[in-house]
Amino acid sequence: MNIRALLVTAIVAALGGVAGAIGGGVIMAAIDLVTGGTSGLTAANLPFYGVATAIGFAHGLILGPVLAWAALRNAPLWRAIGETAVAASIGAAVAIFSETGILVASVCALAASGLATARLRLEMKRQPAKQLHPGP
Repeated sequence: MNIRALLVTAIVAALGGVAGAIGGGVIMAAIDLVTGGTSGLTAANLPFYGVATAIGFAHGLILGPVLAWAALRNAPLWRAIGETAVAASIGAAVAIFSETGILVASVCALAASGLATARLRLEMKRQPAKQLHPGP
């Protein structure tokens, strides 16, 4: 693997991790609001936010490069990361609000991001290829 591909992979991993952490934090805030919690980040619920963001970060850190290189090489980076992260967050949130366990929520996040990847890949195949370097 050349240095450029390694650098791009590291950037995608970092951005995927940040997007996943944001998604985990948003899910935790939604749970907090729906369950009548303190509706904010306090010392009492800080560990819950920490776990939610850490799980989201780990998912994004690992899935970001895997999905981007495996299926989304022609997709814009913001869509490859953003759409799959939003889908994963929605899948996890639905599972959590259905009162399933964290393992089921992780599987739902994986499935939702996989579906978003498949949808985006189909969309990219339907679009005509853009020339990166126009000829003379």
